[in-house]
Amino acid sequence: ETIEDLLKFQNGLQEQISELEQERYKLRLKIRRAKTPEIAEDLKAQAREISKKIQPLRKQFKSTLRIAERSPKIKEILEHEERMERECLAVPQRKRNERTRY
Repeated sequence: ETIEDLLKFQNGLQEQISELEQERYKLRLKIRRAKTPEIAEDLKAQAREISKKIQPLRKQFKSTLRIAERSPKIKEILEHEERMERECLAVPQRKRNERTRY
């Protein structure tokens, strides 16, 4: 996957979270206007269910943020290792060339 794919996934998660948060907010407004305690309890239960749906989405979103943060660092480390390997492979060839010149 590329960083662009990761960003698209992040945006999708953020949209899902926002939609669920708006739905929960509307339920909380209804709780304030509830005429009976039974209705209020039912609405609170619905809001808790939405919160349970939001929680794993937020964890995924935080994971994608950490991946996006580490991705450039990992790429840089891999490129550095590749350069070092190429340099190490080039050094023995130079030594062999120096030996044959004598």
